[in-house]
Amino acid sequence: MKEQLKKKQAIEKQTVAYSEFDLDDALAIEPALVAEIKSKGMVHRWINGAKFKANFGFDSRRWVPYKRESQGNSAFGFTDSEGFTRRGDLILAVRSEGINAAHKAKIAHKNSNLAANQNKRAADEIRQQMVDANIKSAKISEGYDEN
Repeated sequence: MKEQLKKKQAIEKQTVAYSEFDLDDALAIEPALVAEIKSKGMVHRWINGAKFKANFGFDSRRWVPYKRESQGNSAFGFTDSEGFTRRGDLILAVRSEGINAAHKAKIAHKNSNLAANQNKRAADEIRQQMVDANIKSAKISEGYDEN
């Protein structure tokens, strides 16, 4: 009997308990693959393969498709012939933890500035409405009043 056929039969005999992730989750990744990515100091994410191809292999957020080095368990069977993990038009991509942390910090800074500016604009708008209504005794605070 061929070796491939023996492997396939052995996989078919494995129980559902073997898989350590939710079988209903189409974007679940094999735990061994997640460990392999984390051991390299990387984080993973799914990116749109069609958009990535249309941009000639460039992703503005610095995600790079991950080519698996270890031999995966074929019970999961989600790698293509090139070694990339795909789900439909999605490709599993990685970037370093440093780049990821910098990107998250940038987003957090942008969000905090947006919230602060939004409170200021709302307070300025209310002040202008008070002036238009000729109300002079009202106190308007930006954000939450702690008193």
